[in-house]
Amino acid sequence: MARSFSFDEEQFNRFFPFYVLIDKDLKIVNSGMSLKKIVPIENGALFNQFFSIPRPLTEIETFKDLVALKNQLVVLSPCSSEKGMMRGQFEYLKNTNEILFVGSPWLDSMEAVIENNLVIDDFAIQDPLIDLLHVLKTVEITNEELRELVSIISNQKNDLKKLSKEYYNIALFPTQNPDPNIRINYKGEIIQNNPAASNLDFIEYEGSNYRIDLFFKLLASGIDKSVKRKSFEIRSNEVDYSLDCVAMPDEGYINIYGRDITEQKINQKELEKLSLIVQETINAVIITDSNGKINWVNRAFEELTGYKLNEVLGKTPGAFLQGEETNSEIVDYMRSEIRDSKPFTCEVLNYKKSGERYWLRINGQPIFDKNGKMTNYFAIEEDITKIKNIQHQIEQSEKKYRDVIDHTLAIVTTHDLEGRLLTVNPMVKKMFGYDEDEVLDRRLIDFMPEDDKIMFYDEYLTKIKQEKEATGIFRILHKNGDIVYSLYNNYLKEEPGKDPYVIGFSVDITTRILAEKELKLAKKKTEELARSKHNFLANMSHEIRTPMNAIMGMSRQLKKTSLNDEQQSYLYNISTASENLLVIINDILDLSKLEANKLSFEKIGFKPKLVIDNALKVMNYKAEEKGIKLTNNFYDTKLSPVLIGDPYRINQILLNIISNAIKFTEVGSVDISCKVLKETDNVQEIEIKITDTGVGMDSLFLEKLFEKFTQEYGAKSKNFGGTGLGMAITKSLINNMGGAIFVESEKNKGTTVFISFPLDKGTELDIEGKDNVVTTSTNLKGKKILVVDDNIMNRMIAALILKEFKVEVSEVGDGEEAVNYLKENQCDLVLMDIQMPVLNGYKATEIIREELKLDLPVIALTANVIEGEREKCIIAGMNDYLSKPFEEEEFIRVICNWVE
Repeated sequence: MARSFSFDEEQFNRFFPFYVLIDKDLKIVNSGMSLKKIVPIENGALFNQFFSIPRPLTEIETFKDLVALKNQLVVLSPCSSEKGMMRGQFEYLKNTNEILFVGSPWLDSMEAVIENNLVIDDFAIQDPLIDLLHVLKTVEITNEELRELVSIISNQKNDLKKLSKEYYNIALFPTQNPDPNIRINYKGEIIQNNPAASNLDFIEYEGSNYRIDLFFKLLASGIDKSVKRKSFEIRSNEVDYSLDCVAMPDEGYINIYGRDITEQKINQKELEKLSLIVQETINAVIITDSNGKINWVNRAFEELTGYKLNEVLGKTPGAFLQGEETNSEIVDYMRSEIRDSKPFTCEVLNYKKSGERYWLRINGQPIFDKNGKMTNYFAIEEDITKIKNIQHQIEQSEKKYRDVIDHTLAIVTTHDLEGRLLTVNPMVKKMFGYDEDEVLDRRLIDFMPEDDKIMFYDEYLTKIKQEKEATGIFRILHKNGDIVYSLYNNYLKEEPGKDPYVIGFSVDITTRILAEKELKLAKKKTEELARSKHNFLANMSHEIRTPMNAIMGMSRQLKKTSLNDEQQSYLYNISTASENLLVIINDILDLSKLEANKLSFEKIGFKPKLVIDNALKVMNYKAEEKGIKLTNNFYDTKLSPVLIGDPYRINQILLNIISNAIKFTEVGSVDISCKVLKETDNVQEIEIKITDTGVGMDSLFLEKLFEKFTQEYGAKSKNFGGTGLGMAITKSLINNMGGAIFVESEKNKGTTVFISFPLDKGTELDIEGKDNVVTTSTNLKGKKILVVDDNIMNRMIAALILKEFKVEVSEVGDGEEAVNYLKENQCDLVLMDIQMPVLNGYKATEIIREELKLDLPVIALTANVIEGEREKCIIAGMNDYLSKPFEEEEFIRVICNWVE
């Protein structure tokens, strides 16, 4: 993938310090800081006011004149001076419609470098040697001078430390000498000085600053009279001086001869930099004579090739560096350029002394004398072996990628910004049936259904241009006419100087789309079936609970009368049968809620011992009927008095398991124990164990115990009854509470059920308090209650119970009658059925609240117990909810709660 680069102005200056950026009106937009030292150009001024182009000779009249010069060697000449010529090239910037000149100065003398205040830091780091050679070329350095320069560079560190000797016999102080001359005594007191010495102020010496009188006292104290001469350097008023101190012990004074070495220090620094660049540069440097014979190589050349300087002097580089795989055309090109005294740049494969191959990028530059005759050749050689290896790896990688693209199961394409296909991979044939030449240079919309073409222009192309990427699904017409659904993921690629294009990746998802459509249809059918199931359960529950309420209610009323033993037996059978039927209905509803994941669980404080005791009390009458013992042999003393969880569901689980244990035990006992398995600061994991001495279970049946509608075998189900739902519901409840259930059983010996729950520890404050309602006649006596129900038996049961508490009861058969009654009469509370003819309970309650503006309590009394029914009643404006069949105690408690 191509990568773009971004530089700030400072970074760009470091790379190209002699650049000029020009807009379409020939105005200067910006320029390099080093260039401004040579030519005083200003931003906003016209380019041709400052520069002319002598090579190739060009009249600068329009922007196109400069654009036409791109990719050529160009020489700029300042209009204000013959000095400061620049050589370089123009580059057209398409994105900004500007042209950029980058180059290097082409000065005619070393003095010109100094005159323009240029130093090595003004040149780009990567190219200071070439810039230096430009200077050397224009100065026309002779062969002898170049050798001298190389010699100076090799020995500069020692040479630069030596100072020029002053005349020993200077005895007098010439008054016109521009350098300071001073005579002091051995106390450091100035005896004489020339005018130049009077300009000295504070003196900087060895990193410290001194007042002039203190400095000379320090100097005098350190003079050894036996040492005739001492030299050192100081700095004062931004000027560097070399001081020669000559002791004259016989005369009793010291002569100090100063010399301004500021320029020498500057030159020294420049030479040190140049020496470092040439000698210490990581690139190899070769200097040859006009015949190509080596005169000098630097240390980097020796390290790169393995040849020492004395091994290569007088030889041509090609004689020992080139080998079997060196490209002869490149060699011929270099020889031709050297023969014609031209600069050249190329890449060539060479061989080290060890025989190891390496790649070079060579920049060669001829050097001329003052008569224009080439005397030497200067070459910088950069080791690009790693780059070449990387390029080779990239080429191999690109081939692999090409192979991947050609054989991938996805279509890979490119298209322009109008959707015209530029390239495709072979997969287009397999996916769409077209050969490559049938789709190239055609628009994507040519292969789309008519309805999708507007979307392609208005949505896809707009998005890819604005957001640079787009993902979605195209419908493509197969060559055979079928519609293919293509999932695409496309990206806009933009590169400088190139037309933007889009690269796209797409896969055939037709099978998936068709499957999704079928899945949606199946989901719709499933949802319809779920709704039908929900409605069936709701209707079934309602239709069964309505007569069940009458049966159970009448049974309780009948129980209050005087009955003989035979009648008591009949009544008991009726009550037991109705209770069993209610358990079956509740099991089915619970199972439905569990399957739909809609069964809610409380998280409240409760007393675990009390929950277990209550379950035992409820089931004790069944145990007594069968003549078996129901015991509680063990409570763990570590059991927390209060735990946090759902006591109602735990009670439901215990009743189900204890009921089964009693049902399948004919002789013996059923025992419940509770212990703490694990405990932390905040959590107890408790285990409740229910053990019976009943018929037990076969090991094969144990594996299916928790499956729905499962019983051990036909005979047992006939003997003991049941739906086979109890244990399946129990396990689901336990799992939903984060617990576990485990069963051990042996045929004809009994069964042990282990259930465990992790529960948070609580305190008495976590237990929700409930006000005890004393349901006596004084609570309800004289209250007026309206019973609204279309079932006369349900109205009768409610009326019978209420009349026992001296309530004045009125009855109506539907919601409309209730509204009309309340328009004319007052009452204290309304018991409202939900499903009624003419006007249901929801609508009747809304009218009572919104039209009649009555705020009396309305309690739902309904056989609807499906999830969400309570919430619907509250939203409709009712105050509370009771489900049928109801327990008389709960019925009275709820009514008392609201009438008071």
